Amino acid sequence: GLHPALFAKLVALCRTLVQGPDAPQIIATTHNPYLVDELVLDEESVVLVEKSEGKTSFTPLSRARGPGSELFRPPTPVAK
Repeated sequence: GLHPALFAKLVALCRTLVQGPDAPQIIATTHNPYLVDELVLDEESVVLVEKSEGKTSFTPLSRARGPGSELFRPPTPVAK
């Protein structure tokens, strides 16, 4: 897997690639919290997809995070 310190560089590269009017959209899937932590300041860009009882739900990270949520935790700084 990717070293945790490299996720910041990966996200920075992706943000550079999506600038401009003809920029591509980047879609990524992950189970890795380090990648999600790098996007915490841009929570509208992260959508949680869950399947339960045969139904798929989509929840923006901004609505899923908060006190009482299992997703709530302050970002953990990674040594660079």
